[in-house]
Parts: sequence; structure tokens; C-alpha cells
Amino acid sequence: RRLNRDNLSLDYIECNLLQQNDLILVRNNSSSDLVIDVANKILGDESEYCRAYQKKWKKRLAYNLNKLSMDKTIKIFQAKKVTQANQQNIRNWLTPESISPQQFVLILKALKFDKEEIEEIRICSDKIHSAHLRAGRLISKELITSIDESILEVIDEQGYATFTSENLN
Repeated sequence: RRLNRDNLSLDYIECNLLQQNDLILVRNNSSSDLVIDVANKILGDESEYCRAYQKKWKKRLAYNLNKLSMDKTIKIFQAKKVTQANQQNIRNWLTPESISPQQFVLILKALKFDKEEIEEIRICSDKIHSAHLRAGRLISKELITSIDESILEVIDEQGYATFTSENLN
């Protein structure tokens, strides 16, 4: 995301098209909590229900890791055709940012969820994923509208600027 100096709008360009003196917009690590909060507001009444299903499959994965070990869990996943199963991916699957990893249905089958549970987890995960995408767009839009020309002076002096919006926590 490149910030246009002339009209303070965002352009979405490939990294290899960036040029010297272009301004890029980068979110810091704390933005994941903000995305989750905004996504939960978008989900409204469904938030608690869907998040419970998200926690359910992650809890079962964590239980298997504690009970069996990482290596045995990977072997079980691989036997069930989950080719993405490795230590790093499994650790990532446990994070709040991971909603529905690649081969999600195979992962759920390997974790011994029944067909009805798999379908409900998948539906909820799709809703959460959609809400996260919408939240990201809303947050970006809100932050962009809060930018004014004074930020360009800060960027020119310091090489960067951090900005927030009064409408976002």
C-alpha cells in the first residue's frame, strides 16, 4: 500500500514497482487484536458462537499436541493426507490469526470431528474470515481518512510517522 503524496490516497502496487521516496503504509503487530475486535463487531450476535467453534478445533489440536507430541501429531496428519502439517504450520494454526488453514477440512477430519461439526466449523470459519477481511478494509479506510497533510512533514523529518484514529481503540 503506497500513500500518494498528492492526494493522500492509497494505491495498491507490487513491491517491485516501489520507487525511492514512495511512502508505504505498514500496520504494526498490534493490529491483529484490532482486526479481531472490529470483526467481532461485524459478526454481532454470531461472534460468540463462531469464535466458540474456532476455539473448539484449536483446543482439540492443542490437546493432541500435549497428549501425543508434535512429531506424532504431524505423522497422524500426514497419514490423513494433510501435506501442510509441519511444526511451523501447526504452531501457526494455534494462533488467533489463523482461521481456516489450507486443507482445513482434512485437518478437522484428522482431529476426528464428525461431518456435522466439520460443516459447522467450516461455516463459522468462513464467516470469521469474511468479517476479518471487512474489518481490515474498515480499519484501513478509517486510518486513511484520519491522515492530513501535517503527517507528510513528520515523515519528511523522521522518515516515518505513526498515526491512529479517534474512532478506533
